[in-house]
Amino acid sequence: MPLARRDLALYLFPIAFKPINDRYGDETGDELLRIIAARLSRVVRAEDMMSRLGGDEFACLAAESVNRELLGHLAGKLLDTVSAPLKPGTLRISVRPSIGIATYPADRTTAEALLRSADEAMYRAKQQQIGYHFCDRRADGQPGRQPALERPRPCFTRACVDGPANSPRPR
Repeated sequence: MPLARRDLALYLFPIAFKPINDRYGDETGDELLRIIAARLSRVVRAEDMMSRLGGDEFACLAAESVNRELLGHLAGKLLDTVSAPLKPGTLRISVRPSIGIATYPADRTTAEALLRSADEAMYRAKQQQIGYHFCDRRADGQPGRQPALERPRPCFTRACVDGPANSPRPR
């Protein structure tokens, strides 16, 4: 499916909730989700779209010029926001996601391919133990790693990526 006609950057990052849920319970995990969602909503701009894609995976679709310095700055803000200690109840929990960044039209031209590229970049960030990694079409997708995004994403994800350029950001 073709993407909108403007520059876009997709940030994909998982947050490991399973160990938290296993250790502290689902209620604590749910509270962490609410805290992280509130924090992230304060970091992104009105024209950007933040979404929870699944159990522990978040995405930010940023409508901006594809400038690595600016994209790296936003990735740093997202990392700092999520990595700051979380305090559900009397606990103090820290998480450190890895962020994969893919851009349109430079990296891919469909929503599905853009998600795959961001997933591959996120895997490289995790593998190299760095905070974020930009899609590198020369290195990403090489044998040895099966992308996690083999199945189509739910329709709401496609709508977030493929929707009209002027559609309002959900709150």
